[in-house]
Amino acid sequence: TEDSVLTCELITCARTKFRLEDKT
Repeated sequence: TEDSVLTCELITCARTKFRLEDKT
């Protein structure tokens, strides 16, 4: 379902953002 993909994308985005902040 699209909901599953959307959730996965959301998690990936959150992880990337968290990593970016941590790297800074």
